[in-house]
Amino acid sequence: MIPLLTTTRKGEGMLSKLQGLTIGALMDLRSSFLSRHDYIAFSRIDLAKLFVAELLGLPPRTSPEELAVEFRKAKSGTNFPINDVEFWDQISKLYLGLQSEPKDALVKLSLDVSEDLRSIDENLRYIESESARLNSSKTASGRLQATDRYYLLQLDYYKKKNLIAREEIVQFMARDIRRKAFNQACRFGPTSMQILGFQDRPYPYSSKRFLGFASRYDVRGLGELSNKLMDLPASTYREVVDLHKDSIEDFYEFAQQYIDGIPGQWRSVREKILDLVERSHILGRRRHIIKTMLDHYDAKDYMSFVSIAPLQVEGIFADVCRDLGIDEARLDISSLNDKLEHIMGEMDSFLFYEYYAFKFPVLRNLVAHGGLVDDDLARTSIFLLLDFLPVCELAVSEELPINRKLKLMDSILATRSSEKLLEWVDVISTEIPDFYRRSDDDIRIRAMFEEDSFWDFMVEKLESDPKGKDSKVITYAKRLKSAEISADRCRGFLASTKNTIWRGEQRRAEAAASTAKLLGAISPPMEKSQSSAPPSTS
Repeated sequence: MIPLLTTTRKGEGMLSKLQGLTIGALMDLRSSFLSRHDYIAFSRIDLAKLFVAELLGLPPRTSPEELAVEFRKAKSGTNFPINDVEFWDQISKLYLGLQSEPKDALVKLSLDVSEDLRSIDENLRYIESESARLNSSKTASGRLQATDRYYLLQLDYYKKKNLIAREEIVQFMARDIRRKAFNQACRFGPTSMQILGFQDRPYPYSSKRFLGFASRYDVRGLGELSNKLMDLPASTYREVVDLHKDSIEDFYEFAQQYIDGIPGQWRSVREKILDLVERSHILGRRRHIIKTMLDHYDAKDYMSFVSIAPLQVEGIFADVCRDLGIDEARLDISSLNDKLEHIMGEMDSFLFYEYYAFKFPVLRNLVAHGGLVDDDLARTSIFLLLDFLPVCELAVSEELPINRKLKLMDSILATRSSEKLLEWVDVISTEIPDFYRRSDDDIRIRAMFEEDSFWDFMVEKLESDPKGKDSKVITYAKRLKSAEISADRCRGFLASTKNTIWRGEQRRAEAAASTAKLLGAISPPMEKSQSSAPPSTS
C-alpha cells in the first residue's frame, strides 16, 4: 500500500494537507488511486473507504468507523452527514465522482455488446445466404442481370462493413469496456444528447439505429427511399416508408404532391433546386441544362427528362471531386463508385454513399439501355428527380473548400474578428470563382491585415503562446508575407518576435509567482527569469 499523504500515527502529522487539498491535486490523487485498483471488483462504497484509507495513510483494513472519525478530523469545518451510510455515499460522490455502481454499468454494457454481436452475426448470416443464392444462380445461368450484379456488390460491401464493426466491438471489450463502465457510473443522469435521442456510443455499431430507422449495417435496410424526402418530419418519413411498402399507388401520389409543393407552405422541388443553383458555382455552370431538365419534367416530357437526369447526377459528383482536389487524370479513369468513395472519405455530410453506389446505378442503367416502357417513365422520373435534389444539396456543403471560405469571408466581414482573419490565412490559396462576385470583399479582407488592431492581436497572441518561437502565429505571419499581404507589417512583426516572446515569458513567470504566493506555497521566492533584460534583436 502506497500512502497518498505522508502521516505519522493514525493519520496525524500531514493531515493539514488534506484541509487545503486543491481540486487539481484531488483529481491527480483520484487518477493514481484508480490506476492501481480494480474499480469494477469493488462496490462504490468500498472504493470510497479504500480511497480514504490511502488518502490518510491508514491500513486498508481500518474499520469504516475509524476512517470516518479520522477523515472528519482532517476536514474539520466541513459538514459531512453523521449517518455512516450517508457519509460514505457522499464521499463516493464527491471524491470519486461515482453516482452508481461501476459493476452494474459493466453488466449493462456487456449485455449491449452481446446483443450487438448477435445482431452482426444475424446480418452476416443473411448476407452469406443471399451471396450463395446469387452465386448459385450465376453458376446455373452463366451470368447475372445488372440488378443482381449490383446487389452482389452491395452484399460484399455490407459484409466488410459488419466485419469491421465486429472487430471494433472486440477491441472495445478488450481495451475500453471497464473504463467506459466506470465513466458511465460517474454520471448524474442522461446527457443532453441522450435526452434528445442520440445515444452514447461506445463504438460505431452502437448507433446502428437512428430515430428508429433501419440499421445502416443491415443490407436489408438500404432501399429506394434511403436518400429521399429527408426534410420531412421523422414521424411523417416513417409513414411514407410504410406507404411505399404497402400502397405504391398512394406513395406516388404523395411523392408528386411533395414535388409540386404547397404554395406558401411547402416549397416545390423545382424551387429548391433552382435556389441551390443560384448558391453554387458547381450548379451555376449547369444552370441552363438543369432548368431545361426541370422544364421537361413539368411538361411531362419524361423521356427527355430521364435521358438528362442521370448524366447530371454523375457530372455533379465529378465536379464535387474536382473541388475536393481530385485531378482530371484520375477523374478520367474513375468510375462512379470511385468518385463516391473519394467524396465519402472527405465529406462527413455525404450520407448516401450506399444508395448512389448500389441503387442508383441500376436505375441509370435501366434508362441507358432503354429498359423503360411508357408506364414506367413517369414513376422513374419521380425517383430521378428526388435523387437529383440531394446531389444538388451536396454542392452547397460547407465542407467544400470554396464554400468554407465563402462562409468564413461572411463571418469576417460581419465581425471583423482577428481570430477569423487568421483562419482566412489557412484558405488564402482557395480561389473564389467569379460566379460569386466576391472580389470586392476579398480586397476588403486583405486590407484588414494592415490595421493596427490585427497586429496588436498578433503580438498579444504570440506573447501568450508558451510555444514561443514554435508558435503558429509566426507561421501565419510568414505565410502572409509570402502572399505579399501586408508585407511591411509582417516584416516588422517577425523582426520583433524575440522581444515579444521574452515579454510573454516574463508575464507567465510573474503570474506563476503571484499565484504561488497567493496559495502560500512559495518558498524561497521565485526568480523572475535568468535575465532581467530583453534579448538582443541583432
